[in-house]
Amino acid sequence: MSKTGCQLVLVAALLMLPVNTIHAEENVRDETYQDGYEMHLNTMIEKCDCKKAYRNSGSNELRKLAAISTMKSAYLREYKLELIDEMDKHEIGNKSYQVQYFLNNKFFEIAKNP
Repeated sequence: MSKTGCQLVLVAALLMLPVNTIHAEENVRDETYQDGYEMHLNTMIEKCDCKKAYRNSGSNELRKLAAISTMKSAYLREYKLELIDEMDKHEIGNKSYQVQYFLNNKFFEIAKNP
């Protein structure tokens, strides 16, 4: 191969390197975000489960909170994978308030229109 041909092959190889690196970084970022979404979702499920203890309360409002928390916990468990995929698709961010906002909106959207 001529000197010019070798230089062209080298340049082409160097141009392909950043593309492969970018795709690898995107895959790692997607997995990281999905792990974060799952962690936040599990935290919300745990918090809902804790609120179930209010179902025997003397307060009507606390009993309502327990009922809603029971339904929300069941919803989050049932649709966990779909919710994670949807959060990833919409790129909602990985902060807890962003995930909570998204999940609460999805739950109450379903709760209002069964």
